[in-house]
Amino acid sequence: MKRILLLAWLGGFVFQASGAGYNDRFVWVFGWGLGKDSEVTEISRVLETAGQHGLNGAVLSSGLDTLCQQSPDYFRRLGEVKRACETNQLELIPAIFSIGYGGGLLSHNRNLAEGLPVEDAPFVVRDGQEAMDYLYRRNKYAGAEGNPRPSLVLLDLNIPRVNGRELLRIMKADRGLKDIPVVVVSSSDRPEDVAFAQEHGATAYISKASGFDALKAALSNLQQYTRPDH
Repeated sequence: MKRILLLAWLGGFVFQASGAGYNDRFVWVFGWGLGKDSEVTEISRVLETAGQHGLNGAVLSSGLDTLCQQSPDYFRRLGEVKRACETNQLELIPAIFSIGYGGGLLSHNRNLAEGLPVEDAPFVVRDGQEAMDYLYRRNKYAGAEGNPRPSLVLLDLNIPRVNGRELLRIMKADRGLKDIPVVVVSSSDRPEDVAFAQEHGATAYISKASGFDALKAALSNLQQYTRPDH
């Protein structure tokens, strides 16, 4: 039976396993930024323990994702840690890019803490009822914060449940929704469908029947239909 022993000491996690099948056994060294000489001593103790237990690698995450901002003293200490790895027959494995709660990226640009702005991102609903839920922020779309007001609606007249014609009527009769531009995108080029869209307040009508190139050109210019205040 294989057993795994987890030893936590001075910020380093030591993983050791008995039995065959574990050729690589590493210690994860974290929690030190190499800002002081005393940290080299503490890390060296962890590396010595790892070597004594037969481990053969050390994963180090001591500010390696911000090397361009480190001082000469940092690199001197990093060299001492490297030599301690060699003394204890451990391969030094750098953890260069921090994922999740790591703040390395913020050292380069603190504005990233606010996130990246998302503009003109399409959001797809499967049918007219789901579109109604989104527009009125009901059911799974409840709450305005995570479901922003659309700046443009692309509408197929033949969507299921609440069909596109009914949805267009509802939107244009609602004081809170009627100013959202609606572009009808349909496989039909029948004059009566185009007339219906125009009479009920659609901003534009794009027919898929015009061919792929024409459809692509029309869709590439959708920005012209949005309003500055959306």
